[in-house]
Amino acid sequence: MLRRAASRVGLPQQIQETIAELSESIGPPAALQAGHGVARVIYSLVAQGMTSRRLLSRCPFFKPLVEAEANEDTLSYLPSLLAWDLEALQRKDATVAIVFLDTFEAVTNRATRALERFVQRAAFLMPNVLFVVTGRERLDWAELEPPTDLDYVGAARWPRLSLRNRTSEPRQHLVGFLSPADCDEYLRCALSYEGAAVMDEAVRARIA
Repeated sequence: MLRRAASRVGLPQQIQETIAELSESIGPPAALQAGHGVARVIYSLVAQGMTSRRLLSRCPFFKPLVEAEANEDTLSYLPSLLAWDLEALQRKDATVAIVFLDTFEAVTNRATRALERFVQRAAFLMPNVLFVVTGRERLDWAELEPPTDLDYVGAARWPRLSLRNRTSEPRQHLVGFLSPADCDEYLRCALSYEGAAVMDEAVRARIA
């Protein structure tokens, strides 16, 4: 009954009228106590309905996702909804969303690339999020060509991950491609004792 009543409520200001109707049908003395519970239920249903209608009208990929089978493959596309939501927030206050993925070789050094495919799909579907990935291996997404285990490959989709890109940020920063100054900073931080670099300047320069 509450769901049917809530379906008649199109705008928040009509909630009170619906509550009054239901309270009269329940009758005293339970009406007052039940009215509070009814109000909470109806408000929740109306809020959900309004949110769903707003998403259906504004977000082009909301309906296909909510109507698809709830399996791992469907869930891996949900980042697109997060990206759509972040876009609205970023227009208001210019916030920047950043995701840090450390020790990425734990993802790539597996028998299959299934987990990497899900991570890559999330990165591709959220172009308004900066992904900072660190690991011992270079990402080869720009060099791969279909067919492959990953969904989104090729230099056209990942132009800044290509080895040919040395200047445009964000890009891959490989140890072998660091500038002399960056090499020195890396070596000073890589091996230190009580805040001081263990290797002296001459040794660091020779390694660089």
